[in-house]
Amino acid sequence: MDPAISAAVLFAGAILLIAVGAATQVSQRTREVRLAHFIGRFREGATLLDSEDLTGREVPHLLQRLNRLLSHQEFVNRVRLDLVRAGIAVKPTQFFLLRVGLGLLGLILTFSLTASLPFVVRLLAVAVGTIGGYRLVKPYLSFRQRRRIAAFEKPFPDALDIMVGSLESGGSLSAALEMVGREMPPPMSTEFNRLLRDTGLGLSYEEGFNGVLERVPSEDLGMLVSAVSIQFRVGGNLAEVLKTLSHTVRERVRIRGEIKTLTSQQAISAKIITGLPFVLAALLFLVNGEYMRHLFDPGLPRLLVVAALIMIAIGNWVIRKIIAIDV
Repeated sequence: MDPAISAAVLFAGAILLIAVGAATQVSQRTREVRLAHFIGRFREGATLLDSEDLTGREVPHLLQRLNRLLSHQEFVNRVRLDLVRAGIAVKPTQFFLLRVGLGLLGLILTFSLTASLPFVVRLLAVAVGTIGGYRLVKPYLSFRQRRRIAAFEKPFPDALDIMVGSLESGGSLSAALEMVGREMPPPMSTEFNRLLRDTGLGLSYEEGFNGVLERVPSEDLGMLVSAVSIQFRVGGNLAEVLKTLSHTVRERVRIRGEIKTLTSQQAISAKIITGLPFVLAALLFLVNGEYMRHLFDPGLPRLLVVAALIMIAIGNWVIRKIIAIDV
């Protein structure tokens, strides 16, 4: 390999290691700091605590200044909400710096690996590599959010049964929520305990449940929030409402399981059809690389490769839309 390319790859690897090390150091914050990040409030008499208000003992001075600069930006609030939904205890500014580091890594790699290409093609490749590196963590963030919602929804019917039992035995809603926070696994226990803390600090139950729904955007939880809101406004037997809701949620879970079983073959087919062209291309490169290199000759061959990639992506998207059935 060209020494210049080797040096660029090593430099890019060093940037990636620094970014990973910074993220690891952030994830090892003390329990009090993580709790303050998720609760989002100071102790009595203090103002709202967000991740940008930590003292210099937890964050370097430069990050403090950057936190203050970005604290009131709308995109920072969106990033903070995404991180909370994913269950990642990282401050938005540090998450932003991590994405910038990955963008620089993509820039350096594409700049090094496209040295022999024409200037326009190289410029386009560098732009795509930079944007791709910056957005590299977005799929991971979405995956963490989906996994956290799934972990919340799985024991949700059992949590409703616990609440129904507590209410029917004469307990209050606070006692029912406390029992759920004690008996259920995270993230449900975490969210219900936070709900109890929020209501203890003065929020109404309706506001507290809406906060939980904002952090865990689950349709099943949305039905619980609607039921509690209606009960507090017009009254009624909350235990009976929750009992009916528990039956409804269990039926939804059963139907979703049946749909997943029936569409599993189509999902596997989508993965095979999408991955097969790339596997065949790799094998042909190993068998006869000189023949396959003609696909990247200037002119029509490159256009055919681009058209093939676009058609593969469209086919995968169509199959996923067909098997995506909402319940």
